[in-house]
Amino acid sequence: MQQESASAYFQDVSVAVVTGDVETAENVTQQLLDEHAGTSYLTNAQLLLARSRFERGDAAGARDLLSQVLASAKEKSIQHVARIRLAQLMLAQREFTETLELLNITEMGGLDSHYYELRGDAYRGLNQINKAREEYETSLEKLSLTSQYAGILRAKLNDTKIKN
Repeated sequence: MQQESASAYFQDVSVAVVTGDVETAENVTQQLLDEHAGTSYLTNAQLLLARSRFERGDAAGARDLLSQVLASAKEKSIQHVARIRLAQLMLAQREFTETLELLNITEMGGLDSHYYELRGDAYRGLNQINKAREEYETSLEKLSLTSQYAGILRAKLNDTKIKN
């Protein structure tokens, strides 16, 4: 019964986010927090709500939620998603050194290419072009050979060669 209730709340948050009903999304996420803290339903709802906040221009609110998810999620995969999204937000706010600190982990949960790319973006923001190039090269190495994203990484890598 507990799981069904949490699942129903999560569905309500999902629908509210999609339909732009911010107040309902916020309220139902709070209900999840109050009644089902520590569940993946809560952390997933918080990830949805963080994206919604960011899209509405509330970067600080999104950052708070992502930090909460990173601190409270039990599943490593959810922690990685929260860390990557938080790093992207921090990069957008030009917090390059802080981004590198956030991404300074050894276990990347199979998302190695993403981590190396974001590190490259941070180094590039710090104008440390050689380090950025190294991170982009490693990101490309870690990427699946069939990935369509490789072209974007190659463009970033090529840009570091032009600037040097």
